[in-house]
Amino acid sequence: GALNATETNTSTTETSTVTRTTTLEITALGTEAGKCAFHATDCNGCFSHAGACRYCQVSPEAWEWLGPEPSILDYVCLSSDRKCADLPHIRPDVVGVREIAMDKCAGLPAAKGKTTIAPTTVTTTTLAERPVSRSNLPDWWPTHWTVFHWIFILTPATILLIALCVAAMIWQQRHKRAVKVAPQSDLESRPFKSKTSAQWDFAKAGPIDRDDLQAAKEALAESVRDEVWANVEAGQTRGRRCLSFYTSNQLKAPVLKELENMLTRYAGLTLSFDTNWLYADDMTLTVLGQMLHRQRGRCKFRTLEPGRGLKPLQLPQSANPNVLSVICESLSACHTEVDVLSLETLSAKKQQEEAVSVALTPLRMSSQDLILNRQSIGDLGCAGACGFVKSWASRLQVVRLVECNIGDVGATSIARLLGGKQPAFGLRELNLSVNRIGDHGIVDIADALPKLDSLERLLLERNQIGLMGAQALARRLPRSSVRELVLGSHLGGNPLGSEGVKALATALDDLLPRAASDRSTRLSALALEDCGVGEEGAKALAHFLPKSALQVLSVARGELQDQDAEAILLSVPNTMVSLDLAGNELSDLTGQNVGETFYSKPQLAISLAQNHLTPTIKMLLAEEHGTRLRV
Repeated sequence: GALNATETNTSTTETSTVTRTTTLEITALGTEAGKCAFHATDCNGCFSHAGACRYCQVSPEAWEWLGPEPSILDYVCLSSDRKCADLPHIRPDVVGVREIAMDKCAGLPAAKGKTTIAPTTVTTTTLAERPVSRSNLPDWWPTHWTVFHWIFILTPATILLIALCVAAMIWQQRHKRAVKVAPQSDLESRPFKSKTSAQWDFAKAGPIDRDDLQAAKEALAESVRDEVWANVEAGQTRGRRCLSFYTSNQLKAPVLKELENMLTRYAGLTLSFDTNWLYADDMTLTVLGQMLHRQRGRCKFRTLEPGRGLKPLQLPQSANPNVLSVICESLSACHTEVDVLSLETLSAKKQQEEAVSVALTPLRMSSQDLILNRQSIGDLGCAGACGFVKSWASRLQVVRLVECNIGDVGATSIARLLGGKQPAFGLRELNLSVNRIGDHGIVDIADALPKLDSLERLLLERNQIGLMGAQALARRLPRSSVRELVLGSHLGGNPLGSEGVKALATALDDLLPRAASDRSTRLSALALEDCGVGEEGAKALAHFLPKSALQVLSVARGELQDQDAEAILLSVPNTMVSLDLAGNELSDLTGQNVGETFYSKPQLAISLAQNHLTPTIKMLLAEEHGTRLRV
């Protein structure tokens, strides 16, 4: 294609310098266009590219086809995708155009006054290569520096500037830290027995360490010394101050210990805390719980929020269950201002989803029951509830934590509550159904059974108790007062398996162990529904049933065959009044055995529902035995 050269003159008034820039514009595109441009003076060479180029005769003067030749004449070799008629539109120096045929190359006249510039290599001039005018720069300015020199110098300077800004912010925050001293308001004094003479507000003090607290101690000692005995009302304690702390203070264990020392030294001093302790670690919470327990009535939480009611006490979900139990035990003593315990996470996204709330008011209203049914309190909430009622554990009669999402850790907390230093001697019922309690948790529950002299009902259905848990119950049941053990119901059971049932069957022979433990009762009801009794479990039950005093036995949905049911029917003790064989693989043979058993055990009632009995045998059994048989 044609190459168009343009010259641009740029003049600067201030510097009086002229810069010449040559810009070469390639108007033809593609590799073939570049090849054609080099044959502008060679007609045969232009057509040597197998039709890829066409040859044009051009002139800045207009002429007709049969008219005389112009005084200026030149030739252009174009790519085949262009036409000669396009040249007047893309080249301002072309007016007349003729297209030359391939066979006319021999008789062409020579060029007259060339208009086509020879191809030139394209060059690019960047700003970095242009000379820099120094008219406005001082003599000391390092004009020879490159970008790397500037980066090397400016990087340390930038870091130093940032450090100075951070130091200035820290200095400003420290100097803005202040403690506001004002008379105590009625709202602040409400949790306490009496109103103090002044309140020290640490809301703007920021994080407090032992050094900051030392300054507060010196100021408090000075204010107490300035009091004059004559100006103190009769019977009023000196040093009556209330120190109010907030979440922004981030109190740690050493600071709390110093605060407790101050409470011991100044009898009129009280402390007011915020309800948000999500930042606290286990050590801080332990010291806080101990201080709340020892300094009763002198440490309170600001739970009352005007216009919004009571705020919950917020504790982290990462807290240790034992630490949480200590905190809740101290709350039950004299902290009636705390109505709800909220266990939350620090993450704002998960805070609403995973927050666990434990209502403390229902626990305060009853000193004999611990009932929190269908509340997803989890292990931590269970530990908190157990710690809250620990002071009156000996008076508990009923503990029902049904469907509370309790696992092994929560079961351990319950075992420590019931079998601790003050065992629940009066407990009659323990219901932990529909939870996540496994072998480890039930082992701790079983270890506490011999200490519960009045416990008669133990309900553990729909948990995750296996072989180890069954073995632990078998060891402890013969020395307990439990009369009813429920490990399964029509809604579900536990994965005991045949081996677990074999272990539990040994607990049926409890006459001598209970007599040795001075127990007047024996195990009278055992529910193993949906516990996977199987053939081996049925044989074990048949072996120990004659030695037991069972009145009710349920092996429904226990995967029993006719021979398994027959073994159990032949070993039924005379004390038995109810036997549940529903939901197994039993046929008419078992129906006949049941009919024979009814004659020898007139007090017995049996259920054969959801089995494989024929309608005929069902009708005969129903007519003969009536309500004693459920088919």
